[in-house]
Amino acid sequence: MKRKWHVLGSDADAKRFVKEADQSDYDFADMVPVQYEFEPKATAFNMRLPSSLLEVLKSKVKTKGFPLPVMSAC
Repeated sequence: MKRKWHVLGSDADAKRFVKEADQSDYDFADMVPVQYEFEPKATAFNMRLPSSLLEVLKSKVKTKGFPLPVMSAC
């Protein structure tokens, strides 16, 4: 039987776990991908696109689970 995951309270705990633990003993079935934003986004830019390309972009962003910023036609 595979071992259950336990909570790692710090980066040091996580590094120690990766370095020392036999990870084949753990069940990865419940793992889900997680994305982190490492730096806040403080810069914006404007771009002119055809409407059809904007719609494709919006649908791709939505399927990836990213928040869709307010996009307005100028």
